[in-house]
Amino acid sequence: MRDTKLALYLHLVWGTWDRLPLITSEIERHLHRNLVNEVQRQECSLLAIGGTEDHIHLLVSLPSTLSIAQLVKQLKGVSSHFVNNELTRETPFKWQGAYGAFTVSRWDTDRILNYIQHQKEHHTHNTLMPELELLDDNSSLHLAHTITVSSKEITLPKSNAPSAQADGRRHARSRDFNRRA
Repeated sequence: MRDTKLALYLHLVWGTWDRLPLITSEIERHLHRNLVNEVQRQECSLLAIGGTEDHIHLLVSLPSTLSIAQLVKQLKGVSSHFVNNELTRETPFKWQGAYGAFTVSRWDTDRILNYIQHQKEHHTHNTLMPELELLDDNSSLHLAHTITVSSKEITLPKSNAPSAQADGRRHARSRDFNRRA
């Protein structure tokens, strides 16, 4: 294969600070437009955007040159700066520090796209998919099957897999054995 081929779809979701209803009807369209523009500046493709007054969902196609953390940091930073400095607001606008991101199979993109585009209806009629939603539990972010990033250090559970050091010793022994043979 001569060219790099990448089909990486991400469903991103994050909430407003303390899950306050900061995404009002007056700013929603402007906020979405700002996010669309920033997604394009980051050389991503936006497939869907939606949400409610206290959180937002995006479905994006990510290039190989950009990390999830870089993209989300840029999207959240640029959009909150835009709302606070370009739109007239009585209350300051701020996103939560955490976010959820999970990959979507290319065969599931239509289902996720439809879900994101109909966020308000899903919340109104309580037809939510819990694994794709922010579940409010004392204003913390919980997502099933996601990568959650925050300013706190994340401790991962210990694996039963051998350590890299032990693995390196094993490879060194096998090289020595092959030289002798």
